[in-house]
Amino acid sequence: MLMSRRSDNQLSSGRLILVLAVLLFSQNTLASFIRIRPNTYKEFQYINCQGRFDKEQYASLTNICEDCHNVYRNPDVLLGCKADCFRNSLFPKCVSMLLLDQREPELSKMVYTVSGKRPLMYDSNAVASLQNPEI
Repeated sequence: MLMSRRSDNQLSSGRLILVLAVLLFSQNTLASFIRIRPNTYKEFQYINCQGRFDKEQYASLTNICEDCHNVYRNPDVLLGCKADCFRNSLFPKCVSMLLLDQREPELSKMVYTVSGKRPLMYDSNAVASLQNPEI
């Protein structure tokens, strides 16, 4: 009977170590993104933005992704919309779905500012203004 209790304790200790190892490993995965506070420089870096961190513009773009996420209630929508600093195929779909097409030139400039790269969603007027910015 004493041997049985000792093996039960060893089995419980082994399970505890396994659970702790899994939790430690999962800290560097998608779960770590969820713990990053929104609209912060850390999140800005996490989604691979290499432009200028303008908190107001970044928050506007993030709000579009959050609104899109609230419609679909799918965590992949939020992550996908922000992926590659809003330079992806989902962000323009969210803009369109939220009926923000009239703001597309303005949003393109914002994406250009925060990503440092030409946005995937743009029209010829927005591209011209990005190439010749008014300073």
